Amino acid sequence: MSKFSMYYDFMDKYEEFYKTVKQAEEEKLQAIMSNNLTKMESSLSAYERIVKQAQQYEEKRLELCKSMGIDGTSFNSVVSHFEGEEKRKLILQKVRLEMLVETVNYLNKKSLEISDIQLRYSEELAKKLPEATNCYNSKGETEPALKGSNLLNKQI
Repeated sequence: MSKFSMYYDFMDKYEEFYKTVKQAEEEKLQAIMSNNLTKMESSLSAYERIVKQAQQYEEKRLELCKSMGIDGTSFNSVVSHFEGEEKRKLILQKVRLEMLVETVNYLNKKSLEISDIQLRYSEELAKKLPEATNCYNSKGETEPALKGSNLLNKQI
């Protein structure tokens, strides 16, 4: 198998992986917008698996480049090792991957923005309740009224 075929086939699998990442990001966004805790937990678990898979793919890509004797690890440096139709195919593959990654980043950014809005809304709502129901705010800090209260060690 030629260097081009080895690399292109691997990156084709990488591209398919990023299509599943995009789908997972879309599902995460929907779960966050649904306010369904079960869906949110499920999507976060899926996200953790995806991060591990992405790391594995990148490690395999680096190993492949090394085994092929291709110096440089960026897609651009790999593309520079090929000519003609092979180079054109790799450039098109690179563009597709970049679009997928940009979409994933956009969806993740939107999920974070919505989560932040929901947390701020929950904090404001909790402040209006007669009893303090939250120990931590969206920044992971304890509310001033609860500092030093030793809440977890009290008997009920």
